[in-house]
Amino acid sequence: MLFGRGQAGGVINQVSKTPQLNDKNTIIASLGEQSCKQFTGDFNKQLNDTTAIRLNMMQRGQENWRQNPATGNRPEQNREGIAGSIGFGINTYDELLLSRIFTKTLDVPDYGVSFNNGTGANAATNTRRPTGNFSSSAFYGTDKNFDDSETTITKAAYTHKFNKDMQWRTQVRVIDYERQYWAKTPTNNLAPTANGGVGGNQTRTSDYDTKTIQTNFSNIFNLFDMKHQALSGFEFLHEESYRTTLIQLNAITGQPFTQTGAALTAAIAADGVTYNKNVLSTAPPNTFTGNSTPLYAQDTIEFIPKWDVLFGIRRDELRATYSSITSPCLSSGENSYRTGLSYHYNPDTHY
Repeated sequence: MLFGRGQAGGVINQVSKTPQLNDKNTIIASLGEQSCKQFTGDFNKQLNDTTAIRLNMMQRGQENWRQNPATGNRPEQNREGIAGSIGFGINTYDELLLSRIFTKTLDVPDYGVSFNNGTGANAATNTRRPTGNFSSSAFYGTDKNFDDSETTITKAAYTHKFNKDMQWRTQVRVIDYERQYWAKTPTNNLAPTANGGVGGNQTRTSDYDTKTIQTNFSNIFNLFDMKHQALSGFEFLHEESYRTTLIQLNAITGQPFTQTGAALTAAIAADGVTYNKNVLSTAPPNTFTGNSTPLYAQDTIEFIPKWDVLFGIRRDELRATYSSITSPCLSSGENSYRTGLSYHYNPDTHY
């Protein structure tokens, strides 16, 4: 109701990064420990009385305090992104905002330390805690590991204001998420090696696309001497998802292993393993296609000064098709309800 599907997640407020009717440029650079470097740029240009463009840029890189004792390799985070937008009719009764965001990550992922699994000597107490066999700084990965992603968000939003308290807003979003990763998992009895031959391997390549249209009507009015802030709307979301794993390759030859059983274990220990983002598993991928059509309405009522009560309802209808043989389809509809009570306290006027 407040943020749509997945209300338990986080929200990034990009309203403050839309074009403004002024000329303003800001550049910020910073340095930190563990080779941390960050640069941000925010550039806004007014084109005429109601039109402006804005460009935001970001680049950040840093390492982790943990490292592979055999190589000195460390986990890394490397992020970069650019967001461009143009606004027409700014501060008028009809506003149109067009924007496109591209972000990219090039990380060396860290899967943490090894834990007791609650079996064997730990079965009596079901202990699940770090083994203590190796230092907490021991990183099992190498600089060959990767967690790469690219996200592209294209958006168009139109707002019509009937007056200062009543408006209708419609927005369309097209988003593409692509990700590939290979992460080394720790063990509880063998130390990290330089060739990545010790520890488990988690791999994935995925592509997730969404197309969304959302329209809502909001109004502020007085009824029975009480202030109301009403919101109602409709949304349509189309999702397509593709996910599979990568094939394990010999770190020396770059080719798939031909050995099996004990011979494979020996070859991995001797030559090490690697993965290529373009060498995918031959197994059928996991796929998903879904359509969601929510309706929602809520009202926030100031029934006495400084006190608000909120009532809301949202109806979600989901139709989906999976690659799973046992449950290939899903059709469901659910209501969700929201209510709340809030008190507005102003410390500047309370002594």
